[in-house]
Amino acid sequence: MVFTIMFMHISWMMLAHGGVITLHTLYPFAEETTNKLGYVPTVCAHTIVSMIAHVIAVYYGVVGMYDSSQETEMALAVIYVLSSNFIYDFILSWYGNKTISYETILHHVISMSMGAYSCVYQGKMFYYACRNGFAEISSIFLDIIYVFNCCRPDWRKRYPRVIYACKIAFACAFLYVRVGCYTFWVVSFVYEASDELVWIIPVVLAMLALQYYWGIRIVYKLVA
Repeated sequence: MVFTIMFMHISWMMLAHGGVITLHTLYPFAEETTNKLGYVPTVCAHTIVSMIAHVIAVYYGVVGMYDSSQETEMALAVIYVLSSNFIYDFILSWYGNKTISYETILHHVISMSMGAYSCVYQGKMFYYACRNGFAEISSIFLDIIYVFNCCRPDWRKRYPRVIYACKIAFACAFLYVRVGCYTFWVVSFVYEASDELVWIIPVVLAMLALQYYWGIRIVYKLVA
């Protein structure tokens, strides 16, 4: 059942990716070049597909957070869609001329490990899975920034205020959710962890450390 659902998610992501690439072939909207993220049309298609996945994850996460009767169902939905998105990312890095950073690989591996662990032990893990889905709200703003930078570079000159607003929104959302809220969630998790959850604490702390690392980089760029 799990693999069937994830296969379906990966399938629609790959189909959507192919659709964007086909559209670009017919009506070019991205530069035919390569940047630090990889082949620009591929990065553009990945950004659009990932934005859809992130919106879905945020929706599931919010529903699960505010409707406890649907927490289990929504938590599983978050885990399936995000894990599938990570696998889709890996596929593109292997076969689609897309670059993936070491910290992103670490993030994906940690997230998928926590997702798998949540499916096994469920309970309180689903509580945090829903919040992890909600945390993807910062990724949506980052996706929009990538669309401006990769998909339509001419938009950077036409809509500078929109890009600036998205950068500020991304920074605020990231620092609030992925640094502030994550810290509270991790402390609560560590404090409440039962014996069967103890071994995953280092993994959770590693994820928090990664959020701090990215948070410091964001603050540095804002100050600079």
